[in-house]
Amino acid sequence: MDKTCPINTLFDKLLIVGFSAIISIPFIFADKMGGGISNSENRRLAMMPFVNENHELIPDLEFSELQERTEQWIDDNAYGRDYFYDLMLKANYYLFDVVEKKDLLLGDDNWTFYYNSDIIKDFQHNNIPSQETLNGWVNSFKQISNYYEEKDIKFMGIFLPDKKTVYKEYYPKGIQEIQHQSRSDLLREKFQEANVNFYFAEDDLIHAKGKRLLYSKTFDSAHWNSYGAFVGYQNFMREVKKYFPNIKVVDESDFIINEYPIDEKYLGILQSDEVLYEFVPNAASKNITEDIEFFNDFPNLYYEGRPEVIKKRFINPDKQLPKAVFCGDSMAYDYLFPFLRESFSELTFVHTNEFDKAKDLIEKADPDIILYECVERMFDASIIRVEDFAENLASGM
Repeated sequence: MDKTCPINTLFDKLLIVGFSAIISIPFIFADKMGGGISNSENRRLAMMPFVNENHELIPDLEFSELQERTEQWIDDNAYGRDYFYDLMLKANYYLFDVVEKKDLLLGDDNWTFYYNSDIIKDFQHNNIPSQETLNGWVNSFKQISNYYEEKDIKFMGIFLPDKKTVYKEYYPKGIQEIQHQSRSDLLREKFQEANVNFYFAEDDLIHAKGKRLLYSKTFDSAHWNSYGAFVGYQNFMREVKKYFPNIKVVDESDFIINEYPIDEKYLGILQSDEVLYEFVPNAASKNITEDIEFFNDFPNLYYEGRPEVIKKRFINPDKQLPKAVFCGDSMAYDYLFPFLRESFSELTFVHTNEFDKAKDLIEKADPDIILYECVERMFDASIIRVEDFAENLASGM
């Protein structure tokens, strides 16, 4: 007697079809190209395995790398992923009082802070470099500064503090400083000793934070807001004004400042009472134009497949103002442009990630001053490009 159990009932067939449909739907309706922005995670999702960020085929892709990229693409782009990710966040928060987000640290009163192991060490002052390392960093900047001083081009650094440094009172109480002096304190001392003009914004921002919120409280774990950028701009331009006494430094009267309370929950769970600030320039600012064609000679300058990030060059009709090249990161291009473009007749921006390749761009821009901005958490990454730039100068490249 045949004791096998062939699929011969309608119920069994429907069960198999239904199960197959359930596991297939996430792939059938997935974002095939990928590369979208996840609002929940605040990051760019993985691209199609054999395509780069510019939608170009990747040549000579190894099988192991193709396999890894395929897994990342499936993990990031399956249909319904954002919905279930948000559901997981809410479940963890309401059941366990935990925000399960790998790059976010929840502080007091729903303050959020950018998180990774390096930034924790920085808060604890547990990343103090050796004197040899400190001297090497400062000497690289001094070499670049001296090179451009000989060409009658001023060089000035701008060091911006992290949110955790300005609003440390809201940082999780379980994370404590191990020693009093920070790496930033040591850098400031070394730059002063070496007579390299580097403005550290920490003291001025801490002094000003009682007037208005300067960094996003909840919705952005890392950046300042527009008002914080405005305060930072006014203070470092005070130093620039020592070189150019007649430079224009805008103040609040040059803008209409609109305030927009945020009436929603971050990640669908964290309520915040913060306000967004919008600086609307007066009519005079409308005469400022952009010159994107300037970058046609520099096709190698880009940042993570986003050429629009660095291709920013503003032309101000007031030719009495000095010209500037501004090298900076996301603290600059998302926030400082509305103010900086008012102060310079020509303002050319390049990302710190591309600074080591910017020598020819600087020569073409022919600035009166180079402003190099770096935020505290990105110093380790940006100093590599600075050292490479200095080595290129020393070798005559």
